[in-house]
Amino acid sequence: MDLGLGNQKSLLEWILNPDLREDAEYTAQLAVIGLGVARVFERRCNRQFGRAVDAVCEFTGGRDRYVLPRYPIETVTLVEQSDLGGSGFYSQTDVVGQVASASGLVTFLTLLGTVDSRVRVTYTGGYWYDTSEDDSGELPA
Repeated sequence: MDLGLGNQKSLLEWILNPDLREDAEYTAQLAVIGLGVARVFERRCNRQFGRAVDAVCEFTGGRDRYVLPRYPIETVTLVEQSDLGGSGFYSQTDVVGQVASASGLVTFLTLLGTVDSRVRVTYTGGYWYDTSEDDSGELPA
C-alpha cells in the first residue's frame, strides 16, 4: 500500500503492538490515516512527492516557464499545446530550454500560446520510495 511515507507493514510495526498488527480493523483505519496525512503534506507543500512515469501536468499558456508538481524531474518527454477554438492538443518540438531538476522549473524557449491556450507537459519526476509490502521494490535506473 502506498502511503507516501512508507508501506503499511512498516507503519503497523511502528504504531501498533504485536498483538494488534493482524487486526483488519486497525489495518484499514491506519491506511486511511496514512493516505490522509500524505494528501495533507502534498497540499501544504503544493506539490506531489511520489515518483510517477509519464505524469501529466496541464496549465494555461502565455508563459515561458512553469514549475511542475512532481520534482526532482528526471525527463520531460512531451510538450503539447491547445489553442482556443483549435481541434485539440498538438505536439511542440524543441521548446524546452532548461530543466532545473531539483526545483521542478521548466523554462521554455518561447511563450507557449496565449493565456487562452492550454499547455500539457508529460514527464517523469518525484521521489522514488519502495511501496511494496515486502521491501522488494527496485530503484529505477
